[in-house]
Amino acid sequence: MPTKFHDRAAKINLFYAQDEWLISPTINLGSNPNVTRAIQFDIALTNLGATTQGTPGDYDTAAFLISYDNGVTWNHSGIIEVWDTSNVPSAAGDNFIYNLMNTSGLVKFGFYVGTFASNANNDWFIDNFRINDTIYYWGVDEIN
Repeated sequence: MPTKFHDRAAKINLFYAQDEWLISPTINLGSNPNVTRAIQFDIALTNLGATTQGTPGDYDTAAFLISYDNGVTWNHSGIIEVWDTSNVPSAAGDNFIYNLMNTSGLVKFGFYVGTFASNANNDWFIDNFRINDTIYYWGVDEIN
C-alpha cells in the first residue's frame, strides 16, 4: 500500500477481464444548484501487493463518475475523470479535486475499475474521499 495512504484505503485489484465498483452512499446536495462543491480524494496505482509504481494494461480503465439520479443509472455522461495508460496516478498517491457546480438533489459517486483482457496485475487505491462547500470571492483579498 502506498505510504501516504491510510491503512483503511479502499483497494481494488485489477487483473483479468473484470469490472469492479466502489459506490458512495446517497449524498444530498440540497436544493440550491448555485452552491459549488469541491469533491476531493486521493488515488494511487501500484503493482500487485507492492508500493512500486503500477502500469495500466492497454485495456485497463479507472473512472470517477456521478449518478445524478441517486444511483439508478450510471452512464458516460456522468464520467468526471478517467485514468488509463495516458493518465496514470502515482504509486504514492495523487490528490484529485473536482469543482461540482450547478447540481442539487440526491446523488451517488462511483469509482469504476475494469478491463476486458488479461493485462497488468495492479492495485488501485482510493482514500480520503470528501465533499466540501466552497465559496469564491473574486477580486477580494483575504484579511488575517
